[in-house]
Amino acid sequence: MRTLTTLILLGALVGAAGCKRHEEDVKKRDAVNRKITEEDQRMSGKDETAEIDAEHAVTAELDEEARREKAETQRKDSTADRRASDAKVQDNLAQERAQGEDMLKKNLDAIDQKAAALTGRVADTKGKTRKNAEAAAAEVESRKATAEANLNSLSSLSGEEWTQKKAEVEQDLAGLTTAVDNLERTLGKK
Repeated sequence: MRTLTTLILLGALVGAAGCKRHEEDVKKRDAVNRKITEEDQRMSGKDETAEIDAEHAVTAELDEEARREKAETQRKDSTADRRASDAKVQDNLAQERAQGEDMLKKNLDAIDQKAAALTGRVADTKGKTRKNAEAAAAEVESRKATAEANLNSLSSLSGEEWTQKKAEVEQDLAGLTTAVDNLERTLGKK
């Protein structure tokens, strides 16, 4: 629009000045046209720069949104992986606990079988040996009851409590084994 207005003004000047100045006017007009063209190009360059800047802003915004979406997806994946891993760990712990309890029960059963065989021999003894054998058998029964009670309570515990109770059951079984060995020595080997 500016170019058109300038051209009209130049045309009016050329017509008014006459032919002598026609050549000078043409040069002036060309100079003005060049300036106008340069100004238009400069302005056009600003518009292009503004467009490019706007495109860059939109691209940056889209990149940021994509980055946030990717981070959110990774967070969700990480959470799901962590939950799956935690579940696997819990399953492994439960399996280890069950195996530990089974092992303790088998140990208790083996000790109990030996104790039952020895307790049956107590009735065959006489005198001081019988008195000592009955006391040893009572100790075996007492320790067996404690070990069974602690072993049965294991299944209702978890975590550190389970670990502590397991250690207690192992001590109970060690004490029961000692009591059975004492009964055996009292009765004498057969």
